[in-house]
Amino acid sequence: MYCAACNLNYSDRLNYCRRCGQSLVHSYSDPVMDTVCCTRCGARTTKGEKVCRQCGASAASSAPEPVVGACSQCGASWRSGWLFCKTCGIDRDHAMLLPTSMPAGAPPARDETAFEAEDLPEIAKVSCKRCGAMAKPFSRYCETCGNTLDLSRGVPPKEPEEYEEDQGVITGKLVVPPVAAAFRTQADLPTGSLQASLSNRGQRPLEAFGETGRAGRRTVAVNDSPTSDFRAATDPLSGRPTDPNSGTRKRSFERPISSGRTEQLVERSDSRGAILVWIIIATLAMGAGVVAWRLWTNQKNLSRSPRPAPEQSTPQPTTGLVGATPQASPIPRQTAAPEGMVFVPGGTFKMGRDDGDEIERPAHIVEVKPFFIDLKEVTNEEYQRFISATKRRAPTHWIRGKIPGGQMKYPVINVSWSDANAYARWSKKRLPTEAEWEFAARGTDGRIYPWGNEWKPDYANAGQGKKGRLFETGRYAAGASPFGALDMCGNVWEWTASDFKDYPGRKIASSLAGAGLKVIRGGAYDAGLKNVTTTYRGAVSPDHAYDKTGFRCARDAK
Repeated sequence: MYCAACNLNYSDRLNYCRRCGQSLVHSYSDPVMDTVCCTRCGARTTKGEKVCRQCGASAASSAPEPVVGACSQCGASWRSGWLFCKTCGIDRDHAMLLPTSMPAGAPPARDETAFEAEDLPEIAKVSCKRCGAMAKPFSRYCETCGNTLDLSRGVPPKEPEEYEEDQGVITGKLVVPPVAAAFRTQADLPTGSLQASLSNRGQRPLEAFGETGRAGRRTVAVNDSPTSDFRAATDPLSGRPTDPNSGTRKRSFERPISSGRTEQLVERSDSRGAILVWIIIATLAMGAGVVAWRLWTNQKNLSRSPRPAPEQSTPQPTTGLVGATPQASPIPRQTAAPEGMVFVPGGTFKMGRDDGDEIERPAHIVEVKPFFIDLKEVTNEEYQRFISATKRRAPTHWIRGKIPGGQMKYPVINVSWSDANAYARWSKKRLPTEAEWEFAARGTDGRIYPWGNEWKPDYANAGQGKKGRLFETGRYAAGASPFGALDMCGNVWEWTASDFKDYPGRKIASSLAGAGLKVIRGGAYDAGLKNVTTTYRGAVSPDHAYDKTGFRCARDAK
């Protein structure tokens, strides 16, 4: 038997879960946790837990205990201190067998260790008030009918009088309204194919138990097949099948109440359940309408209100986000970007990261003016036109000054900072500052990667190690930044216009500051994941060209 709520397996003789009280079903396809039984109370626990969740007994034994017999249920070796089998959970009274090594016909010798185990104090058992079955100690639910057990007493409850008046006392589980019972039964009972498989094995299919008796409880019988008629799914008469031809058996452990009283209870429960469902639906609909109206009015007000100039507002960082609230830009968001570039409206954001690398700290507030930035990194084809016009030296990996075959759309590499700066001036652009680069890649919500805070290998050419290689620009469109810029994570490092300096607020100066180094950003295809974030800073000499460093350009928005 299997509990879908707790993901635990039980013996076939049980009907309800000891831990949560839900109905058990037969299932052999779903994976289950590796579990064992507590030798003190018999409850199922996950293998490896140090303490039983049911009774609090320690699962680890101080010293190995001798074997005194075998379990008649599963054949496991029985230890002297066990009250319940660790494998199947059966109690000691029904599980003990003589040791298999005992000679046939020889009288069993007295095992002092076994008698010491038998002398252990017995745990008072609890009787179910609904069906009268004896439940295992420390169990919260009856294994036979699933009723909530009263752990305060261990004696069977007094049988009610035949015509005892209804006092409104609720015992055991809460009475489920017919509407809710129909939904619950469809989820709990096995499907038709599973019922057929159980019938072929000679086992009785699972049934919904009826309830009748005191405190307004009634018998509920639910068909196995789905139905939209909830009154037809419940039978107010105890002990009768809903469909005369179905042959479904039901159990009743208490005396039925009068049919008039039962019909009143069913009608009252139906009306209450229907009213509750409609109240919930109406509340959700009203809430959704209010939220939609507020969003619409806010968007309408924002579109009508003029944008204030940056000098008219004081930047105030938010405390709950990594980034700060961006300030309005004097340039409208609809500004058309030049071909091959994207528009970044500018604003105030939190630059750096307090939980990042040492050179990324501390996080601080920076204001960036509106600007344009290249959609992709500068390619070999674009750099070839610059060389032809200026007669500048070609990258060292080009063959006789020509681009290697098939690499026209690859980002240009092996260019120094001076080469990149010269190209930017020739194209009437400039290199982006370090703050502009991070703002274009990160946006105002403080994301770690251009697309969000979780690493996604299909969104960037990074983290490949020695097996990685360079790809053409724009290959990973899904990894675009909030403003639409591509390849700002991985592929190649990118030159910026900024010298490497310690961030404001740093108490101890780093050895890289003041060494005449330039900042590179973005990481390359072989860089680790911590080196390709939107906040990581690289520092290299501007006089050298590197085989994994390229660049992109920027332009002021006027």
